[in-house]
Amino acid sequence: MDKKNEAGISQDGGSVARDDRKKKSRPFGKKGLIITLIVLLLILGGTYIGGAKYYETRLFRNTTINTYSVGNMTVEEAEDTFTGDLAAHQITVREKAWGTQPARKEIIKAQDVGVSIDVGNQIRDLKDSQNKWLWINNFFGSTTSNIHLDVTFDEDKVSDVVGNMECFKKENVDPPVDCYI
Repeated sequence: MDKKNEAGISQDGGSVARDDRKKKSRPFGKKGLIITLIVLLLILGGTYIGGAKYYETRLFRNTTINTYSVGNMTVEEAEDTFTGDLAAHQITVREKAWGTQPARKEIIKAQDVGVSIDVGNQIRDLKDSQNKWLWINNFFGSTTSNIHLDVTFDEDKVSDVVGNMECFKKENVDPPVDCYI
């Protein structure tokens, strides 16, 4: 009968044979694998919950409204995209040179005619229609929306500005001439 020592070597009356059956060692074992999976699930779950919390107050990534990219913005930031740079808007009126009058260029600024833009609750309604738990679906896709901008101006200010333009002053207008052959 063979007797084996601690090294797995069989001893039977002087002959020595090695036992080729060794236990395969795993770097983690079952316990390590389970711990790794739990940690991975906690990281993924935390990322998912963190994304839902982030998009609770923000528009989804890759969201476009009226050709403006407003993804990852709060409602206030998105509204400011449409109303914030109102002072930079202007209309340039170019007058052709005609007769004795030189070519002129006059600028009507938005604040001179009392222009205001109101987006109402449309952007907030769009954000409220998002399901924050579905943020992952929109992470790789995109959303395009159109909203109606309510642009208003003061008609009296427009009349005053147009009435004071150089191109409409009587001394700068050549009287019409009848055609003749």
